[in-house]
Amino acid sequence: MPCPSCGIAMDQGDVVSSTRVNWRSYTISTMKRIFSQGHRIGKTKWGLGYRIPAFHCEQCRLFMIR
Repeated sequence: MPCPSCGIAMDQGDVVSSTRVNWRSYTISTMKRIFSQGHRIGKTKWGLGYRIPAFHCEQCRLFMIR
């Protein structure tokens, strides 16, 4: 897949974490963001933590989560 920013081929892989990965939008109020854990993204792999399929451009440092 070509990088939408620079056009170089992106590497396909996983964003991984041993702890939960969450998303919190900037569109919610500051107080809600402070107290919210956000929405979980990624799937748990037993014994391996969380994995999120993604593409990465090493030149631009851009990640595209699919």
